[in-house]
Formats: sequence, C-alpha cells, structure tokens
Amino acid sequence: MILIKHLKGTLKAMKFSLQLCKILLYDQAYFKSVQRGEFRDHEDNYVPWFTYPAIDALKNWDLSDKRVFEYGSGYSTLFWASRAKEVVSVEHDRGWHEKISKLAPANVSLVLAPIDKSDGSEPSPEMREQFRKYAEAIDGRFQVIVVDGYARSRVRYQCAQAALPHLDANGLVILDNSDWLPASAMFLRKAGLI
Repeated sequence: MILIKHLKGTLKAMKFSLQLCKILLYDQAYFKSVQRGEFRDHEDNYVPWFTYPAIDALKNWDLSDKRVFEYGSGYSTLFWASRAKEVVSVEHDRGWHEKISKLAPANVSLVLAPIDKSDGSEPSPEMREQFRKYAEAIDGRFQVIVVDGYARSRVRYQCAQAALPHLDANGLVILDNSDWLPASAMFLRKAGLI
C-alpha cells in the first residue's frame, strides 16, 4: 500500500514536471531558441536572457520615450530597441559587436570597448585600463541601465559604480545575474535601489 501511494505521488510529480517543461520548452519557445542560438519568445521576437517573469514584466512597460544603456550587447539590445526610444550598448567582444551591428536598427548606438581575453591570472595594468574604459563608456542620462556583459575581475561592480551618476531620478538598474554578484548587488542596494 505504501509503495502504491509512493508510486502515485511520483507519477503526479512527473506529470506536473512534464507540464512545466512543456511550458518552458515549447510555450515560451526556449527549445527553439536553443536550437537557433538566438533567444526569442513564442512570437519570434528577440528577448533578453532574463527569467520569463522578468521578460513578461518588461513587455508590459511603456518604454517608448525612454533611453536604455546596456553593458553587453546582444539579442537583448534588439529587444530594448523594439520598445525604447534609444538604446546605447557597449560591447567588449569585437566579433559580437560586428554581428549585433548588422542586426541593430537605427535607434541603437553600439560602442566597442574591447577587452582582451584573460588567461585567468591577475589582470595586467593594460587589462585593468580596458576594464575602466568599458565601465566608463556610459555617457548621458538613462531611464534604464542594464549591467550585464563582461563579468570577470569585478568589472560589473565597476559598471554599477559608473552607471549610478547616469541614472535618471526615476530610472532603474537591472543587474543581471545578481545572485552571482553580491558585492555589486549590495552596492546598488546601499545606493537606495532594490
């Protein structure tokens, strides 16, 4: 009897898990995105590599008169461009910068701030200068600032620091992968952001 209850519970959990997989893989188009190597929604629009609830929330916001700055360009740049008045994105990888440049509409400005590939050792003074230039590529006032992109050697922390003076009084900073970046998240919280 106990075995039958356990088996029924296991089957119920498996059915529920399969339903969730269907939603993620097919209804949200994740499977197709992975196949293509481009993150798109079920309507074939580019979306940022954020959680689906975050994407749904962003889709409901009217950003048509907003300026967006993004550390790290990509398909998210195209998402922002379809919703915002202007998007400025800084990219560290030359090849990726070139690829996104070919896809970007007229309301996107792409800035190249190259960072050499790291061998994992302590960054050289030259590399630290590249980090600084990348973080300080932001110029002007923005209602949305996305801190994403290059994520080694505390560069996102530098980006968060550089971004705050450029944030509109009613603006927001999106710190992607904040769970991996506790120091950056704490810095932004101490600055009054949530």
